[in-house]
Amino acid sequence: MIARIPETKKKPGVCYAPTDDGVELPVIDITHPAFALGLSEDDLAKRTEAYIREQERWERFPSFLRNLATRYFQKHSILARGGTGADGALLSGMSTYLMKLGPDNLGAGYASAIDRKVASAIPPTGVRIRLRDMARLIADALVPTLESGDGPATLLNIAGGPAMDSLNALLLIRAERPDLLPGRSFRVIVLDTDEHGPRFGMRAAEALRSPGSPLEGLDLAVERIPYDWTRPAKLADILRETRPAVGSSEGGLFEYGSDGDIVANLDVIRENTPDGFVMAGSLLKDDRVTRVMRRNSALAIRYLGADAFSEIARRAGWTIARMLDGPTIHTVALRKTSGKGEP
Repeated sequence: MIARIPETKKKPGVCYAPTDDGVELPVIDITHPAFALGLSEDDLAKRTEAYIREQERWERFPSFLRNLATRYFQKHSILARGGTGADGALLSGMSTYLMKLGPDNLGAGYASAIDRKVASAIPPTGVRIRLRDMARLIADALVPTLESGDGPATLLNIAGGPAMDSLNALLLIRAERPDLLPGRSFRVIVLDTDEHGPRFGMRAAEALRSPGSPLEGLDLAVERIPYDWTRPAKLADILRETRPAVGSSEGGLFEYGSDGDIVANLDVIRENTPDGFVMAGSLLKDDRVTRVMRRNSALAIRYLGADAFSEIARRAGWTIARMLDGPTIHTVALRKTSGKGEP
């Protein structure tokens, strides 16, 4: 596929792939310095406080001025168009992907100075940290499976868009345990209603396994299966057919799904995967900064917090075995319990 808007300032060691719209984007590789966050806990705390103050000032503006400014930002910023969203909408996989690139990796052919400012704010920074933490949880769950045998390995990704968490888990393993990858085939199965994100993920995987790239020669494929988490009946068949080694849902089921949807999907996963199976996911915190985010976004994101989510998972027979915290998001690794809790 020929890029309509090529990246003219490619960085050494970074792979690139085109979107369905022909925009050439960097393929995120959290093991590459170009995607390093380089922020201390103190830096994050200062940025968080600055974001809260800025948003509270914004809320004091008259509504007609806020509406005018929002329309201006949406016209001149691709990130603002995705991040504000329509009322009750879900943030698309590719809109989220752009936020994960960081201000220094946004191309001049599609991003503006406003985009770079937006990308530096705490919400997109939190999404970048979420990707890093999700990749870590998936990699750590996958390594024991890879150590125990040499067969194929499938990574299940619910509402995964480009499935960057799954691909970056493999990049982490390549950086830390390269002995576990050669001679083995990997499939990333993306269950998603959207086509654009998974198709970019397919091209990203091809770029990563091309000559001279980090996963050169790896038998790796990204595949999409249409799936709506509000209709989980087909999930059991998918799990029995694909037999995943690990599951994940970054920015998906646990951030947007209803209590009933989360429980229904976890029920099916619990009943159709082996003991020890890990399901990784992300959820929004319920704290001061996310309450500000909630007041200023029309997106249908849920701000469950760890306690409320833990209770929902318990009802489906899962417990939080591990949790990593960013400024706005919890990432969790779930393991099965001995029995299901009561609703």
